[in-house]
Amino acid sequence: MSYTDVNTPVISKIKLPSGNEYYIADREIRDVVDALSDTVAGGVSYMVSWDGTEEPIPSQIPAGVTVTYNNTDYTGTLSANNATPGAFYLVPVGGDETNNIYAEYVPVGATGSKTWEKIGDTAVDLSDYVTAVTLNKQTDTVIGTDSTFTITQPTVTLSTGATAGDGVISVATGITNVINPSVALSEQSTTATGRVEYTKSVSTTKLTATADITGKTGSAASSVTPTTKKLATTTVTGVSGSTTPNVVKSRTSQTTADGTGTASQTNTDWLKGVSVSNGVLTIGAATMDTQTTYSADAPESITIPTAAGSATTVATGSVTTTGSGADIVTDVAVGDTVTVVTSAPTVTLSTGSTGDVTVATGGTTKYMAATASGTEVTPATTNIKATASGANTAWNSKDSVTVLTNSTDISVTKGS
Repeated sequence: MSYTDVNTPVISKIKLPSGNEYYIADREIRDVVDALSDTVAGGVSYMVSWDGTEEPIPSQIPAGVTVTYNNTDYTGTLSANNATPGAFYLVPVGGDETNNIYAEYVPVGATGSKTWEKIGDTAVDLSDYVTAVTLNKQTDTVIGTDSTFTITQPTVTLSTGATAGDGVISVATGITNVINPSVALSEQSTTATGRVEYTKSVSTTKLTATADITGKTGSAASSVTPTTKKLATTTVTGVSGSTTPNVVKSRTSQTTADGTGTASQTNTDWLKGVSVSNGVLTIGAATMDTQTTYSADAPESITIPTAAGSATTVATGSVTTTGSGADIVTDVAVGDTVTVVTSAPTVTLSTGSTGDVTVATGGTTKYMAATASGTEVTPATTNIKATASGANTAWNSKDSVTVLTNSTDISVTKGS
């Protein structure tokens, strides 16, 4: 296969199932580079086979490479076996060196049977690279951070007797002719704002209460003696629900893979065992091992009850003097009886001049009003005005800085 056959697909990288990625190296080019690093003093060099401005010399151009000068073709005759060790031979692309694009050739292969290999060119796309920057500066002077200032606070003087106007405050200097008001209280028959309600007079009477319990008594036991025994118990396990299991009516056999395989060297078998060692990608193959399994056919379901998770303690209906059951009363012996009130008695209230409790039965309500008169307060005022003097700001250490303003712009030129 020729390296210049662009219609032939190539593999540049292999990714393994593990996720590791490997590039495929050009073995011949790597041999050249390794040989150059071991045998060439001073490292790799570059040789211009023809600069495109003078008549080409075929013996300096790699054999088989054709260039054109003054409408005449020149084919190189330099054998790869005679090339300078460690040198890359540069030939102008298209026979024109004005665009500074050169094809790169290196000899590859074993000593005595080397051939020329084109490994690329020196073309570089500069269409998006910045080639020039123009700064249109617009500046101004500002105060720098190293400047210092001394601030002198003003002296403020207050004076009285000023004429009223802006910046003048009127204040009270004293109060004269203070006369306390006289307050008069009067009785009113109706309510109104500021009036207080009060009781002027109250009438009272005496209350007497009597209770009647006729027909509201009965007999009650003064003592009760119970006889107790314990309930006999046992435990039972109940049903908590039901389940529906599947019942297989029949089954059929089938052949399935068991997860293992037998190594194979046939490319059409399944891939198995991929590894890389010393730059070599190894891909293995295998055939699948099989086993016989069975599939259920037409299952049917039945419903059966399921037992509860734990047993329940229940009473059997009989009693015992021992055991763990609850105590119950089996007999009651009633002692002597006494007479008791079985319902609320009838209570009757009566009024009169004598009785147990005195209560108010009525009264007269009035409203008290208050009026004030004779109040007088006369304040004395004056106008106060403030005058400030002596304020000053001194710029001690003057640090002026020239800075760019918002009108500064930058022009960028890019390569084409």
